[in-house]
Amino acid sequence: MAKKKTQSLADRLRAAIKRDGRTAYQICKEAGIAQIMLSRFIHGKSITVETFEKIAKAVKLDLGE
Repeated sequence: MAKKKTQSLADRLRAAIKRDGRTAYQICKEAGIAQIMLSRFIHGKSITVETFEKIAKAVKLDLGE
């Protein structure tokens, strides 16, 4: 039986950011966060749950999927 590959929430959010098509500035402005926070996340650094949720909302990622 084949194993189903699961994708982490962080990976799903990074993919959603790439698909979004807007600049980091535009996403951050909508999310209400500093660009450095988005950059940190994209480069694998930790961010708060609150910041994660703001980014997800800005790129319209449903965290309940």
